[in-house]
Amino acid sequence: TETILLSNRRHNVEDELGSLESELLKIYQNSILYRTSPLDINIELYRGWAGATGKLITAFSPEGVNWINTIDVIKACLIPKKDVRSRAGKAYDLTGPELVSMSRLKDIFEKDLDMKIELYCKSKEEVITILSQNNMPLDVLEWLVGFQEYSSSKHLQPFTKTLEQIIGHPPTSAQLFKNTN
Repeated sequence: TETILLSNRRHNVEDELGSLESELLKIYQNSILYRTSPLDINIELYRGWAGATGKLITAFSPEGVNWINTIDVIKACLIPKKDVRSRAGKAYDLTGPELVSMSRLKDIFEKDLDMKIELYCKSKEEVITILSQNNMPLDVLEWLVGFQEYSSSKHLQPFTKTLEQIIGHPPTSAQLFKNTN
C-alpha cells in the first residue's frame, strides 16, 4: 500500500509536525510526504473574507505566496507504482509556478468583487489580535496565522521544480480570478 501524506511547506521541519511526519514515514515505509505551498482552493476563503469586510488581513509575507494548483497535487498523488517505490520514505517540497504578491491578490479581489479592498500585511501577533475580535477560537487563529507565516517565510525557496518533475510538465498557475471573463 502506498500512502501520500500532505503537509504544509515551512522553513523549519524539525518542529513537532516534522517529528510526526518522520514517524509516519517510518511506520508507513511505502509512503511519500508532500509539503506543499498553500493550495489555490483556499484563495476563495480569503476572497470571501475580503468581500465581506473590505479588508484583506494576512500574516502572509507581502512578497506573497507561491499558490499551488490543487489539480497538480492530485496529479502528483496519481503517479506510477515504479515512481512511488523509488520515492518511498522521502519528503518533497512542492510549489506552484509563480510567487503572487499580496498586493496583486488584493488587486485581483478588487476586480473580481468590484469593490475597494484594504490590504493589511501584519505580524502573526497583530493578525491574531485583529481576528480574535471576531470571536474566532484562539487555537484556530494560532494555526491559521502560523500557517501563513511559515508558508511564506523568506527562508523558503520561492519556487521548486519538484512538482514539474513528478507530474511530467510545468505546474499550472493557480486559479486566482473568480471571474475569468
